[in-house]
Amino acid sequence: MFVHLHIYVYVCAYCLCECAYVCLHAVRVLRSCVHMSVRVASTPGCGEGVSKIIYASRTHSQLAQVIRELKNTSYRPRVAIIGSREQMCIHPEVQRKETNTEKVHLCRAKVKANSCIYYNNVDAKRLQSSEPIMDIEDLVVAGNRHRMCPYYLARELKQDADIIFMPYNYLLDAKTRKMHGVDVRGAVVILDEAHNIEKVCEEATSFDLTSLDIAYCIADVDYLLQMKKEELVEGDGESASDDDFKALLNLKEFFLTLEKTLDSIPFQSDSTEDTRPGDFILTFFARSGLTLDTWPAFVDQCGLAISLLTSEVKSMHRSGVNMQKMLDLVKVVFNHSEGISLEECTQQYKVHLKVEKAQKKARSDVWTVSSAGTSDKKDTRVLGYWCFSPGLAMKELLVQGVRSLILTSGTLSPLTSFSSELQM
Repeated sequence: MFVHLHIYVYVCAYCLCECAYVCLHAVRVLRSCVHMSVRVASTPGCGEGVSKIIYASRTHSQLAQVIRELKNTSYRPRVAIIGSREQMCIHPEVQRKETNTEKVHLCRAKVKANSCIYYNNVDAKRLQSSEPIMDIEDLVVAGNRHRMCPYYLARELKQDADIIFMPYNYLLDAKTRKMHGVDVRGAVVILDEAHNIEKVCEEATSFDLTSLDIAYCIADVDYLLQMKKEELVEGDGESASDDDFKALLNLKEFFLTLEKTLDSIPFQSDSTEDTRPGDFILTFFARSGLTLDTWPAFVDQCGLAISLLTSEVKSMHRSGVNMQKMLDLVKVVFNHSEGISLEECTQQYKVHLKVEKAQKKARSDVWTVSSAGTSDKKDTRVLGYWCFSPGLAMKELLVQGVRSLILTSGTLSPLTSFSSELQM
């Protein structure tokens, strides 16, 4: 017996308890199919067997409510919940970092160097046998008790979980989905409070780039170049490799050209705002040398800079926040799933340009100068790359091989227009 699921089911749920019941009942039915030797065939390319259930809602607090209700039932499926290092890391040195970007890169460095005792102690099977259903707070408590990393523990639990809980953005944002290793092939995806989905989809695929963002990136690269020069003088040849130095020089040249390109975009008439077609973003980046062919090299260069900026030893007064933002927005433009063309994507966008007038200061002093070395009296140019089709993010998700998509809310009506907006 083959069951092909190609349609998207819309369910109106009146409370989170009902949504949790839908999840659990689906697991129970699918398991029954296996026990009865009934073969469940997925959509093409999704594999065979019992589907995972991915349950997403707007916030972690809403997910916590569902997990609490799940604990009150007689069902005990294997459960995992995905969160950020900022929520789950218990390493004191990592937690002292101010930004999430710094925490991410310091954590990765410690894991790579095998110097994090919490990561080395991760043993999901030992913990899962005593408590199969845990939310983020439970994981953090258990991590502290057993000296295990809750973040990597959650990732390990995810591999064998029947139900995986996560916020919307972890699922709908392609960058975040890839970073957390969320595999949706053959999965039953349930989106609770789905009346929020359209806005979340558009925000996940949009960004604003300001001239100040670029200036901060230039300042960060200048700092790294100076650091490399000092290492070279001190004779630390291994740290100051020629390849790294050249990559940073190329990165600075790109940002300088990008800054000039943004400043030189003409506005129609005397307005301080202008709107262009979505494909203008490709022209804008191409003038700075960034194209579909060259952007992978930029990703490598940007990754190098972020790694150096977030190093615990080499950079005490810098963070990789500005560089990370630049890397993320470039990925929004160029990094799309197979089967979705760049031209198709840009048709769903508009480029909005504006000039934000600087605040006038009564007098000038050292406190009015930004960390990038520029006065705040200078006007700021803003380039917005705004998605006007929530269906783009949804399509990016569905082409990954989702078996079935269930949207739950009490306010999805009318379904026809809602379905059309999501291009399903």
